[in-house]
Amino acid sequence: MHLVEILQQVGLSKRTAKVYLACLELGPASISDIAKKANIKRPTVYLAMEELLNRKLVYRVVRGKSTLYHAEHPRKILNQCKSNLSQIEKIMPELEARYKHPLPKPRIRFYEGKEGLKMVYQEIASSSSRVLASVSIERFFRVFSEKEAFEIFELAQKNKTRFSDLVEQSRAAEKYAKAKYRKGLGPIKSLPSGFKLSTDVLVYNNKVAMISFDNLVAIVIEDQGITETQKKFLKFLWKGL
Repeated sequence: MHLVEILQQVGLSKRTAKVYLACLELGPASISDIAKKANIKRPTVYLAMEELLNRKLVYRVVRGKSTLYHAEHPRKILNQCKSNLSQIEKIMPELEARYKHPLPKPRIRFYEGKEGLKMVYQEIASSSSRVLASVSIERFFRVFSEKEAFEIFELAQKNKTRFSDLVEQSRAAEKYAKAKYRKGLGPIKSLPSGFKLSTDVLVYNNKVAMISFDNLVAIVIEDQGITETQKKFLKFLWKGL
């Protein structure tokens, strides 16, 4: 990295950094000589010099009728940076006390195709949690076979995952409720007749999975606030049935 760019990172402007480097190389020098060395116009050098004087990185030397400018040893910049760092460290506890933590952003994952949906169901079955769900069993079995359903719920048995299913009424749902692989995994309630689901919603841990069998896509949102809202909604439906 160029010296000018590094000096800019410690607080000097570009023009001031150039003037400071010129002062280092020239030793005691006039504004005219510094302007030539830095290739900067004299009025601009005067402005930069005021900044350097204020930061005590240069000092004036009067020789007869001439005023010359001389750079302090460059270690002065290092000492100033250390001093500034020390001051920041002292007030850091107060700064942290005033800091308002940003809310964590939801983590969103997107899945496509039958295999993508299967991955979501396998994750849910392996979650070792209570899963609240509103599902269309009929749509599920348009995509998955009985064997695949057995494999998914076998995972749930192994991981002690339990379900509270709100199911759309259908013959497939009636068969599902009586299936051996579903027994012991939690209660099932039927949604009112005519209550049709276009998207399955499953809430587990701090995640919400939304599954569309029409488009073979699934979205998994990992966010505490969204999860709690969906959980309350499903619990409200559950109590009302």
